[in-house]
This record gives sequence, C-alpha cells and structure tokens, in this order.
Amino acid sequence: MALETETDCRYYGACSGCGYTFSQINIEKQTKLHTLDQLTSEWPHRPQIKYQNFSVYERDRLDFVVENGNVGLWSDKQKQIVDLPHCQLLHPQLMDYLDKFRKIKWPVKKGSFRLRRGWQGISGAWLDFSNLDIKSLLESQTELRELLSISTHVEIGQKHKSLVSDAANTELKLKDPQFFPWWCSIHGGNSVPLFCTVGDFTQPSQFANHWILEKMQSWFSEIKPNTVIELGAGIGNMTVALAPLAKSYTAIENNPSNIKSLTENMNRYHSPSFELLEKNFHQEGSYAPSDLILANPARSGLGSGMESILKNPPSNFIYMSCFPETWAADCQQLIQQGYQAQELWVVNQFPLTQHFEVLSLFKKI
Repeated sequence: MALETETDCRYYGACSGCGYTFSQINIEKQTKLHTLDQLTSEWPHRPQIKYQNFSVYERDRLDFVVENGNVGLWSDKQKQIVDLPHCQLLHPQLMDYLDKFRKIKWPVKKGSFRLRRGWQGISGAWLDFSNLDIKSLLESQTELRELLSISTHVEIGQKHKSLVSDAANTELKLKDPQFFPWWCSIHGGNSVPLFCTVGDFTQPSQFANHWILEKMQSWFSEIKPNTVIELGAGIGNMTVALAPLAKSYTAIENNPSNIKSLTENMNRYHSPSFELLEKNFHQEGSYAPSDLILANPARSGLGSGMESILKNPPSNFIYMSCFPETWAADCQQLIQQGYQAQELWVVNQFPLTQHFEVLSLFKKI
C-alpha cells in the first residue's frame, strides 16, 4: 500500500494494531526519531539519526486472534477482540487469504493464528488453539478441511505439527513439521527462498527485509570482516545473505525449530565459511576474537550475554532490535567499553504504530 496517498483506516481507534492514522505520517516520523534521540542523547560523538520509511509497505505475515466468532485484535477501549474484516497494511494476496480464512466458522472460544504469504504467493496457516479445541477439530474435520482447501500448508500447535490427510483421504492427522519457503533472503545478488515453518519468526515484510539486508551488506563491504559471529541467527535470514562475505562466519542459535530451518537453508546456500554453534548466548561463556559481532535478539535484548561478549570485544558491532529500550541498555555497555556509534537508523518496519526497528553500527575506538 502507498502510505502517502491512502485514506484513513476505517478501523482506526477500534483496532489496537495501529496508533497513527495515515494522515499522521510526519508526526509518526518525528515521534520515532525523538524516541531514539532521547535514548541516545548522552552518547559521545553520536551520529545523526537517519530514518528509513517505505513508499510501499505490505505485510506478508499476519497474527490475529479468533474469539467467539470475531477475528481480529484486542481493543483496550472495548475490552474484547474487535472483528477486523480488512487491513490496509496487508499484501493483497495475504488479504485475499484472510478473506477466505474468515469464511470458516471456527467453533473455538479463543485461540490465535498466523497467516503467511510465502515465496511465489504460497499461503499457509498456523493455528495455536487449545488441545481440546484441536482434538475436536480433528474429530469433526469440517473446518480443517476447509482450511486445507485454501492453503498450501497448515500447522497446528506449539510444535508446528503439519496437518495432513491419510492415504485414503478419510482421516486428518498431525505429522512432524514440514519446511516450506515462507520467507526470502539475498544470496549471490538475488532474492532467494528461505525454508521454515509457518510458526517460525520472521520479519513482517519481505520488502522492508530486503532493504535491511542490503544495508547490512553495504556495512560488510566497508568493514571487510574476516571473522564474524552472529548471535540469534534464527532461520538464517541474515546468515544466508552475509556468510559469503566473511572468511569465517559462526552462527549461534539455540531454538530447536530455528536450528532445523537454519540448517535446511544453509545446506541449500552453502558457504564454506559457515559454522553453526548450538548455544544460548545469554549463558555465561566467552567468544573467540572476531572482527564483527552481529546481533538481532528478541525483545529482551542481549542482557546478561553482554558480559560474555565484552570479554573478547570485537572490532565492530552491528545491533538490530525491534525494542529500543533494551537495545539502548545493551548499547550503553558498548559505549562504556569504548565503542562509538557509526550509524543509527530508525527503520519504519511497523508503520502507523509506536514500534520501529533500530539498525545500528558500532566501532571499537
């Protein structure tokens, strides 16, 4: 969608997903820049904060709740799930998939789900319902068969089990997770599919993700690192794009589902420099000397992991985060250890909300 020209959303004020109307884009920009400015105002030699907006923004991943027939998000005003038939931030193919999903009458009191538009337009759903609801749906088959008829793939439960039919097509069963190209990265200068489960974490928009990867590749070109350590590699979004640019690239990940996806993707896009280390970076330990550490942790940040990192401080540090407060706390430790921020970006990955992505590059002075 073109944010500069769209009219205000008809659900603004009822939906908790957005905090700004389309006509408030300049206010949104200044608010987000001000937030990061306040968090970093005392840093010495801080560079000017840059802002990256996107003229076209279309989400490829949707996380909603279904409750008593309503399909949408929680409203603090109404104290219930607000039914949301339409969202202007979705890619048109994902919006079409949501339309079809909503026609299924889900006999559940409450549950959450994720819908995806993947590589070349494939569509998939992940249902995170209670065990009793899952059992009832499997026995009935009606709703799940409707969902299978409109989907490339369906997953159910916290373990992302695959929903499949038996050979005779008479019974639905849950099997081990299967990997489909739900995401994409950059490899060899081209966009390439990344394989994972529907329930695995990815960025919300493939369009915005492509810009982030290209920005990181430009930093790698400037730094020319021989040895790189990536903390929290996930399914390999950055690993696939960046590992070929270093002589030694160690990816650290401890989530079992992510490790399977990461291994699948690195087998497809083999890099001689790549090594996987199955480890929780929050645990005490130390890292080998490196030219660059790349971190993209969850909202909780690096936290206690910073102590291990700074035992053998790298020459350069790239830190990406969707939670500025924990990012700022971690980066304050970098500043105290003699690092200096080279670039700071507010990346508007979550337009019309108070949330944003921070992209930052630090150098040991």
